[in-house]
Amino acid sequence: MKILVFSDSHGAPHYIRAALRQHGGSADAVIFLGDGALDASTVFREFPDIPAYILRGNCDSALRLAACGIDAPEEEVISLGGVRFLALHGHTVHVKSGYGHAILHAAQKQADVLLFGHTHIPENRAVPYPDDPERRLLLFNPGSVGMSHNHSYGVIHAIDGQISAGHGSAV
Repeated sequence: MKILVFSDSHGAPHYIRAALRQHGGSADAVIFLGDGALDASTVFREFPDIPAYILRGNCDSALRLAACGIDAPEEEVISLGGVRFLALHGHTVHVKSGYGHAILHAAQKQADVLLFGHTHIPENRAVPYPDDPERRLLLFNPGSVGMSHNHSYGVIHAIDGQISAGHGSAV
């Protein structure tokens, strides 16, 4: 299963569209992690055959999204390809101050992968699970599709509980 992960478009939906076109519709799911939920909703409607998950970030107005008929929670546990993802923007778990709180929160949700944005900095590394050092938690931030110099996004393959993850550029 191929999953494209986006965050922080901040009014630049054309980069999300460009990334989806680069993959030629081969994505099995798309996840948007906030700060541009209206952007994501607009673009994802152009690809109706790809299941889409949209999360709300600190710059997304819950009232405005609701008025547009967009259900965008602040976080969601998503199971795809035998992998349990905790998807959130990152502001609620203070990722700009470090990952400790976010890691504990992901462990409480029994996540295999913590997907987050907010910092605009791509991240892709595994850390020990807080209560089980033999288990690993993947920390994955796609970066900013709208505001970084390379307009980064994430490409995750999840098959039978196995994960491979990397970053792409929408330019």
